[in-house]
Amino acid sequence: MLIKEDKDLSDVLIATGRLTEDEIQKFTIDRQMKNKSLLEIILDSGRLTSDDINMSIAEYLGFEFIKLEGFESDSNLLKKVDSVTAQQYEIFPISEESGILKIAMIDPTNLKALDDITAIIGMPVEALLADEDELRNLINQFYGASEETLEEMFADVEELEVVKEEELDPTKAEKDAMDAPIIKYVNSVLQKALKDRASDIHFEPFEKEFRVRYRIDGECRQEPSPPKKLQGAIISRLKIMSGMNIAERRIPQDGRIQLTIAGKQIDFRVNSLPCIHGESIVLRLLDKSSVMLGLEQVGFIGDNKKQFDEIIRKPNGILLVTGPTGSGKTTTLYSALNDINKPDRKLMTIENPVEYMLEGINQVQVMHEIGFDFAAGLRAMLRQSPDVIMVGEIRDFETAEIAIRAALTGHLVFSTLHTNDAPSSITRLIDMGINPYLVSSSIQAIMAQRLVRTICPKCKVVDDKVPRQLLKEIQFPEKDIETTTFYKGEGCEHCNFTGYRGRTGVFELMVLNQELKDLVLENVPAMVLRKAALKAGMRSLRQDGFEKVKAGVTTPIEVARNTAAEKE
Repeated sequence: MLIKEDKDLSDVLIATGRLTEDEIQKFTIDRQMKNKSLLEIILDSGRLTSDDINMSIAEYLGFEFIKLEGFESDSNLLKKVDSVTAQQYEIFPISEESGILKIAMIDPTNLKALDDITAIIGMPVEALLADEDELRNLINQFYGASEETLEEMFADVEELEVVKEEELDPTKAEKDAMDAPIIKYVNSVLQKALKDRASDIHFEPFEKEFRVRYRIDGECRQEPSPPKKLQGAIISRLKIMSGMNIAERRIPQDGRIQLTIAGKQIDFRVNSLPCIHGESIVLRLLDKSSVMLGLEQVGFIGDNKKQFDEIIRKPNGILLVTGPTGSGKTTTLYSALNDINKPDRKLMTIENPVEYMLEGINQVQVMHEIGFDFAAGLRAMLRQSPDVIMVGEIRDFETAEIAIRAALTGHLVFSTLHTNDAPSSITRLIDMGINPYLVSSSIQAIMAQRLVRTICPKCKVVDDKVPRQLLKEIQFPEKDIETTTFYKGEGCEHCNFTGYRGRTGVFELMVLNQELKDLVLENVPAMVLRKAALKAGMRSLRQDGFEKVKAGVTTPIEVARNTAAEKE
């Protein structure tokens, strides 16, 4: 439904005479009592159908509404819109009149999309409003499986020549970026990245090649490379889409692209970096559904989940999550916030950048260019009377000190650090200049984490050929070797023949008991802290990984590849 907001929908239905103000008022009271949207209440009542509402919206906005259920398509019209374009913009060709192609759309008010579609198909279009479910069913039915090759896509751009980056004319680059094949190609790359579950897309310029790679489950995989001569046009297209300065090629830039692909709202965080042979562009896919996971889906099992549950529900103190970039720290903290996000608690975050918009949580964006950093934002945030605060990263003494003071004055603080394991975070904070007494008093727990690939469920088989010597070398518990059934993925289309599909977390959760707090006060080395924590019941990253091997989730090799062995 194009208009879903209660106020806007009520205005439309009253203006078009579908409902009276008294009826709207009654439905509004029902909405408040049943905690549903106005749209749901109206549909549940049977007073109006979804078609009635769509017709009202179309009438109000000045569009024609088309009913697509049972629609018979024309094969000649289908050829005018390629599969990538139909799925990317969620459109379907309806008819052609006087050189104008009529297309069904979910949002005919999207003028930018209409400009792109006109450029791609090479003729003017007229948009009709359609029901989103009916339209998506029709697109899946007629455009679901076809894919265009690179040769077919770029058949009309043979006249372009390879131009050095410094010789690019910004005006011509912008014109080339609006060519139909370039728009189609970029759209197809973004669409395929989502389909293949990529976390990043890399556009990398080399002397004789313009390489495109996806990062999937933590590993880079190369895609077919577009012609080198299209490098400038493709980069320009990405910069236009993400709001960057197309003429500036000497300094790094950041941008953002927001698209709806296959009915899902996807954000791409975009970064450009000048390299020797042109600008390297990396897009990070930000799929909100990945951070709305429960703690079990993130990878918590058994006692770790129970302990973590208790920590995130404490009234005050600090929880630190540590690990390298790309180890899932943000996803874990967002899942924790999502778990405790209730109306009786005020949650706030300060991040750089804000990657995911979370409903019911006040999120603050760091802006270094105006002096609004983590420390300044955290200071201001404390005057907003929050219960729970998430600080994107503790990277300096000032931020660490304010976070600790906040924890000591009754706030629960979540944050991240870049250290290799949990005990090292204590040493890191003390090295920053924080008094050991403050560290001991404020830290509730520190959790290190890594991501390991999970075995593909479609081709998962028993692996009875895991060498015993290998298991000993990676410190797999000898007492469990005989009783553990090991699994592997044979490789299939579902996992792109890797044997793995998706990733899960392995965790090292160090809860500070009194013994550990005393050791922190004595400022002992991280190794002494580590041994005491392991003795107190902490599972190391590798040990937690082996628990997931025993559960048939991953393989011993994958755990060994991503975690460090314990020193004797």
